[in-house]
Amino acid sequence: MGRDGEVITAERPAGGAGWAAVAGRREDPRVRRTRDLLRRAALELAAERDPDGITVADIAERATVNRATVYQHYADRDALLLDAMGETIADLSRACARCPLTSPSERVPAELVELFRHVERHAALYGRVLGPRGSARAAGRLREVLAEEILAQLTAAAPAPAVPGSADPAPPAVPTPAAPDRAAGRAGGVAAAPARAEGVPPAQRAHYLAGALAGLFAHWLGEGAERNGKPAPRMPAETMARHAWSLLGGAAAR
Repeated sequence: MGRDGEVITAERPAGGAGWAAVAGRREDPRVRRTRDLLRRAALELAAERDPDGITVADIAERATVNRATVYQHYADRDALLLDAMGETIADLSRACARCPLTSPSERVPAELVELFRHVERHAALYGRVLGPRGSARAAGRLREVLAEEILAQLTAAAPAPAVPGSADPAPPAVPTPAAPDRAAGRAGGVAAAPARAEGVPPAQRAHYLAGALAGLFAHWLGEGAERNGKPAPRMPAETMARHAWSLLGGAAAR
């Protein structure tokens, strides 16, 4: 590549270095300014129309650069869109990491509410990316981020394997009849009903639950799409978080 720096692909930088340019450590100020223009243009367009309908030429025109300049910095449109969404995706990852998903509780964690508020703040972007004409790569990356954070929690919450001969096994616990409201599913969270999930590898549970969350985001944001030229009402983030907390427990058990 020329002096403008390396071309960014859609691959995630190794070592969790973030979504900035891999060559950012020695990035020329002119390159940084150009990439900032391109990222801003891509985000503006993604908030206005479905990513599937955005072309490299559209981004170049919005950024007031020529089409060849885009390809000097990015391999394709999706690589540019992923880079442009880098900070938003990082915020999603941090919000998910703060959610105590493995802590059984009837009360919806404030951190889960904040996760839905984050999605709500970026409703136009997430709604279009996760929509039927969104970016498959960007949507896939969002699911990966959620799965990574859920897997980290599942792994941390898993009991340490017993060392053979170290101690006598504990007697089986005597089941306690569940109260009617709890049996109806009031308690939520990934750990709410672990019995049926026994034997399922944590990675599979993490990806299953990440897909469920991403699907819930897409459905929720789709409710707020325009209908007959007017915005349709959308449930508040707090309500969606409460529904998600109930569903996570049931989903984990199946």
